[in-house]
Amino acid sequence: MMKWKLYIITLFIAVSSIWAQGMPTENLGKPIFHNNIYFSPSESLPFADVEVYITIPNSGLQFIKRDDVYRSYFDILIALYKEDRLIAKDRRRDSSEVAEYNATDSRESANPVPFCIKNIISDEYRLFISVTDLESDEKFIKEAEIEVPAFSADSIPLFGSIILVNKEGIFIPGEYYPPGDSIYFRVSFYTSKTDNYSLINDIVSDDSVYFADTILDVAGSIKIDSSLPIPDGLSRFTLRMRLIEDFLIRSERKKDILVATLRYKNYAKDNEELVAQLSLIERGSELKSIRKALEDTPEIVDSLIELFWAVKDPTPNTKLNEFREEFYRRIAIANIRFRSSRTGWKSDRGRIYIIYGEPNDTESHPFDLDNRAYEIWYYYSPKRTFYFEDRWGDGTYELVRQE
Repeated sequence: MMKWKLYIITLFIAVSSIWAQGMPTENLGKPIFHNNIYFSPSESLPFADVEVYITIPNSGLQFIKRDDVYRSYFDILIALYKEDRLIAKDRRRDSSEVAEYNATDSRESANPVPFCIKNIISDEYRLFISVTDLESDEKFIKEAEIEVPAFSADSIPLFGSIILVNKEGIFIPGEYYPPGDSIYFRVSFYTSKTDNYSLINDIVSDDSVYFADTILDVAGSIKIDSSLPIPDGLSRFTLRMRLIEDFLIRSERKKDILVATLRYKNYAKDNEELVAQLSLIERGSELKSIRKALEDTPEIVDSLIELFWAVKDPTPNTKLNEFREEFYRRIAIANIRFRSSRTGWKSDRGRIYIIYGEPNDTESHPFDLDNRAYEIWYYYSPKRTFYFEDRWGDGTYELVRQE
């Protein structure tokens, strides 16, 4: 298992200006980048290639407006050490470009081309990564102890890491895969050049196979990009790859997948709207802290929101926060079901639905001759009754009474 140490180095002037805005000394908005490390067979065995994928949230970079667009520039250094001896390194200058100012502070990420350190012998190493924002001169550093596997030519067929990408082949960071019709992935493997195998990719959940794809007569050192449909209604499944010879499984690789069908970033245009949504379920000091950060230290808002949900997680030892997922499921439904002149979650019916869920019973009176259109929602536990009226005849039902 990789153990990460994080070092944050900033110029004194940059730190002083942040503190002047009231930012806590914990520097909650960092690190500036995220990374994933994968291994694949090199062209020359038993060596391995070490692939490093880096993503940098726009909110962690400083953008300058140039030629009607906003650009940020940064340097990335990747180095591999055996104890204190440098084994390999790669350095690159890159940039990110967005068209709108609001996007410069978004959770969308710059995705530099992956780094690949080739022909590394199996052993334990120290991986060093640094990202320097060239506009602010801030430098952010990570180090990890990694173990590079062996891909022996005399062994059974072996898979490299399974790498998740989007339709355009861009790396997908994090533990959730974005919602969509298909999952896209990349994998490498090695087989003896004299033997032919069948590669079977499939999606498995609870011992059931949903979709499968077979590639015949594969051999040698191969890297492939492929995809499979995401089963309807399935947010958890296993992506499985198997090399088959003479109807026997010679090698297998699996990756557990969580589909981000309900991730909160899909339901708000910015952090201000995110916080407004949270006000439906929180009125206390937690929300006050986040609102204050919106004004004084917007760079830490993302971290405060993550902490907000972590505290409310009913099962903190699992990857899924059921409370958060249910909240955004209701927002998604409210946006569809109660859409009118207002966004669904902002409407009175939408707010009640998000807070209390599906009513146990409803009365709908859209065509009464002597009254405006109205609805009555009944909840049995806790016992609540809500009366909504379409005062203006435009489908915007307002809450007029509750019992």
